[in-house]
Order: sequence, then structure tokens, then C-alpha cells
Amino acid sequence: TQAERSALTRETVIQAVVDCIVEEGINAATAARIAERSGVTWGAIVHQFGDKDSLLLAVVERSF
Repeated sequence: TQAERSALTRETVIQAVVDCIVEEGINAATAARIAERSGVTWGAIVHQFGDKDSLLLAVVERSF
């Protein structure tokens, strides 16, 4: 379903952010790098999360 695909996309992007930060450092977690690592366009990421701050908040929320 669309909801399942959306949830999978969100999780894929969040994991890409975590991997990027762990492997390359916080400064490497640029919009372009996150999109590249996740295989999701930045436009689709913005659609899911709104902006980079909201994406980073989702990463933190998932971690705790």
C-alpha cells in the first residue's frame, strides 16, 4: 500500500542519515549526500519530512 511504501521510504532515509553521520561525520550529512545514500530524491525527502531539521529530529526520535 501507499502507507507501507511511505513508511519504508522514511525508514530508508533515516537509516541513510544515521549511516552517513556514523561513517563520515555530521558535516557530511548534506542534502545531496543523504539523497545519494538513501536512493531517494531530495524532493521526496522534503515531501516526507518537511525540511532537514525535521528529518534530523526524526533521526533523534527513532534513536530514543
